[in-house]
Amino acid sequence: TIDNFFVPFYFMVAFFAGPGIAWVLERVLAAAQAGPGVRKAAAVLAVAALGGATAMSNAPHCDQRKYLLSWDYGMNILKSTPPNALIRCAGDIDILPLWYLRYVEQRRPDVQVVTCQHLPYDWYRRSIAREDPRLRLPYGDMLVPMEAAGEMLMKIALYYRPVVYTFIFTRPFMQKFPSRVRGILWEVVPENKVHEPYDVRENDRLFGSFLLRGCLEPEVYKDDYTQVLVDSYGTARDATGFVALREAGTAGQSARAMENWYRTAIHEFKRAMPLRSLQAQSAIRANMGAAYRSLGDVGSALAMNQGE
Repeated sequence: TIDNFFVPFYFMVAFFAGPGIAWVLERVLAAAQAGPGVRKAAAVLAVAALGGATAMSNAPHCDQRKYLLSWDYGMNILKSTPPNALIRCAGDIDILPLWYLRYVEQRRPDVQVVTCQHLPYDWYRRSIAREDPRLRLPYGDMLVPMEAAGEMLMKIALYYRPVVYTFIFTRPFMQKFPSRVRGILWEVVPENKVHEPYDVRENDRLFGSFLLRGCLEPEVYKDDYTQVLVDSYGTARDATGFVALREAGTAGQSARAMENWYRTAIHEFKRAMPLRSLQAQSAIRANMGAAYRSLGDVGSALAMNQGE
């Protein structure tokens, strides 16, 4: 959102609105020849009325009692993370819940979380090295650009520990590191394991353990950042379904195995739909239609592509 950038303007308007309202009230009461006591009472009532009206109109939109999305998101990331892993985050959306859970609640002390936003700073690179001395990056006069530093960090870590990163990263980044879906994370696949079998059904087990409180409830407040968070769940299931669809087309499989892969793909696509944007849902419907068509279910395939 950009609302927070208007806060200085709001403060300025509020600062001048107070004297302005007082001036208008003073003029009105003077014209009515009201006494000092009446003027004070009117001023108090005016302030109370304005404050009360503002509070009543904004309270439903500011109620955070049911907002558990960030805590759940952080917990679901930790559930998706293999032991002793390095988690690379893109920014405040994904790193803040993890910082709280990791360093305040002391959950998963075996994992280390880093964020791209702070990599340009020496103090942050030093803090990474304090937690894991093997992850020592250049700093000072030898400082390297943020993206290069992040990639260097991941390449070093891959020699001795799993590396995962969040779905907030874009496709060009994923092309630099062969990755596969693990829960709501991408797990970097080392070169010597790229051709190992990958069972997407394990992701379904992980998804079944996730907390998704507030993701689909319209009454729970969601800003633009929260929508990115919710979309990452849908992206994970969408990507899992796509992998299953790709596996179904692999040569040399039995008819039963292909059918199972197609049904797994449909299962994942269905669960991705309510969590994705309308634009993304269009592509999901097309993939579901392809899976139904491969199963011989022409009616369902046509229904998926209705209006496309």
